[in-house]
Amino acid sequence: MTCNLVGVGGVTSHQDPEDLLAVMSGYQDRIKAVVAEHDGFIGRSLGDEVVVYFGYPRAREDDAERAVRAGLAVIKNVAALRPHSQKPLQARVAIATGLVVVGDLNEVGISADHAAIGDALVLAAGLVAVAEPDSLVISATRVASLAPCSIIAILNCSI
Repeated sequence: MTCNLVGVGGVTSHQDPEDLLAVMSGYQDRIKAVVAEHDGFIGRSLGDEVVVYFGYPRAREDDAERAVRAGLAVIKNVAALRPHSQKPLQARVAIATGLVVVGDLNEVGISADHAAIGDALVLAAGLVAVAEPDSLVISATRVASLAPCSIIAILNCSI
């Protein structure tokens, strides 16, 4: 799952660096809380982009459902942030699935303890780039892995 904050560039050009730090800290704190609640794992957090793994370090039967629920919760929680009486913040979220290698990838030149490589990461990054503000985009392969009753239950839960 990849998340990013909408309009952070416009916010940064008109804000004091300390105010921007407060906005980004609030955003990061909300994401961390949601990810922990849904048993995800934050693989990378850089500025307004957060990449979350579900199924790592332990795969579960309901990884897809937890990812979707977490994505919806991120959108809702970020919308509750209102920096200095401005309009609410908005997030974009994308979920993709596929084989991903996570771990110490120093041998291939990636120096991070929980770095990942795989097509799902590239797909999620592309999907989040085209997502509308306050929306969740799910790759077709991920949707296919969700049972129809699961999708209905998730949507009913988020309304």
